[in-house]
Amino acid sequence: MAVSKLESAEKTSVLTIRVPHELKERIEFMAEQQGVSINQFALYAFTKQLSEIENSEYFQQFIKNKTRQDLLAGFDKAMGKVKFRAQNEDWDTLKVADSTSDSPEEQQRIQKVLDGSKRNPNATFNIKRT
Repeated sequence: MAVSKLESAEKTSVLTIRVPHELKERIEFMAEQQGVSINQFALYAFTKQLSEIENSEYFQQFIKNKTRQDLLAGFDKAMGKVKFRAQNEDWDTLKVADSTSDSPEEQQRIQKVLDGSKRNPNATFNIKRT
């Protein structure tokens, strides 16, 4: 069933806002860069920012009455469900430039951090020097 333009128009509202001239120019520039209308870009920007505000409020409420230990226990529980892999996939490998200037102590410290985590002994990191 096709929706007529009249039915579609009834489902939207018009919002008129006043913005500083500089902001208007920035909006126009970004809309042009994205290849969309000013209206489409503004709708995207409003929606994105509203989502960020809503997510921030959600997580603030989520942690409101929790202690650090509560949060870490929840993290540990979630990480405990991660399947152990003896070898990381190529896409999950940290590639770093070969650094022969690192002292042996520094190389050992870095390797210790990358070999595993105090929080999850099953965590592994694979380093490929390039």
